[in-house]
Amino acid sequence: MYDLRRRNVMLLCNKNKSPTFLSIVQKTRSCKCTDPRDRIYATLGLVVRPPRMEPNYGASIGEVYRELFFEVLRSDGNLSDLTYSGLQGQPQGLLPTWVPHWDHRRPTNSVISSSICEASSKSKPDYVTLADGVLGLTGLKFATVEHIYFCKLVTSSIMGDGIREIAALLEFYESHLEQRWSVNDCAAIARTLTGNEFSDRFHPPNPALQSFGSAREAIQELKDNPSSTRSDCSSALNRYITDATRCLRGRCFFVTEEGYIGLGSGVMKPGDIVTVFLGYHSLMILRAVGSDDEQYQVVGEASCDGFMSGESLMGPLPQGLTLVHHALDRSSAMQEVYKGYFDSKESTLLEEDPRTAHIPLPLGWRRSQPGEFDMIYFVNDETSEKLCIRE
Repeated sequence: MYDLRRRNVMLLCNKNKSPTFLSIVQKTRSCKCTDPRDRIYATLGLVVRPPRMEPNYGASIGEVYRELFFEVLRSDGNLSDLTYSGLQGQPQGLLPTWVPHWDHRRPTNSVISSSICEASSKSKPDYVTLADGVLGLTGLKFATVEHIYFCKLVTSSIMGDGIREIAALLEFYESHLEQRWSVNDCAAIARTLTGNEFSDRFHPPNPALQSFGSAREAIQELKDNPSSTRSDCSSALNRYITDATRCLRGRCFFVTEEGYIGLGSGVMKPGDIVTVFLGYHSLMILRAVGSDDEQYQVVGEASCDGFMSGESLMGPLPQGLTLVHHALDRSSAMQEVYKGYFDSKESTLLEEDPRTAHIPLPLGWRRSQPGEFDMIYFVNDETSEKLCIRE
């Protein structure tokens, strides 16, 4: 309790670590308000660096939500608020599907978006606003959904429900395999059903989370004994079922025509497109509108095994490297955490994505690292811009 209070006091005193506007909006979604616009305007004074918006009750709710989307995009330099967009929970036809649902609680938990992923590497968004509420984004379509399995788990589901549901999901997956089940399938399923959030994805490892090896063994155990009950399960399988159940609620497990697997919105369908957008940390499921494949609806966020560390744009990471969260001082109430690349062969941590080493910097930019253990910056001497590689 003392550590929690100390951390909260430190957060209030530290401008750099204060809650973001998006986090405040998300946490207050269960609060009621007569005018949905107040949900946005009342929050502006609660953060250190609020979006540059002035209350305007002459604007419609849709106009306010769209203005907020672009203000967050301009201030943060990424598409993080797309996490709250999509068809699920959206009043049909009232807003474009890319506009975040600021007045609705998310129909699913945020495991996919909060897990350690960087699907578009460290790219910046490229966007343009078009007529009739259309948003143009630069991205890559790399897979088409072929089979889906809707997970029937709800908040009140008990452990036995989770065991049966995941066993059924494994059977569904195996029925669509072109080859025999292998240890690689165990690994892929283990990562997919929990958002790939394991102790090994932190440096140093986070003891509060299950290890990847334990999770992989749990999947094989359930595959070998699909009729297991809670009393029959090992502690590793019980732990995995708990984590996976939390992640699966309201989501669909999918298999693509290309053989990839992932998790997506509960309203996705076969034929939907798996896409990565520049400047968005996760993946997005899109649905074509019309027959020309030029316009799409946003179905919702997604994860796809093997594509959550920028692989669709940058290619695979070098063997032995893993994208991790690095805690500079886990014992501190104000620990600083950022993403890095852990090299298991050398037991070293890299701040920079090694796949970008051959890419020249844009004209006017230079790399800066004052000391061996200092943060890496990119500096533009002409514009005085300064970007930190850490997040």
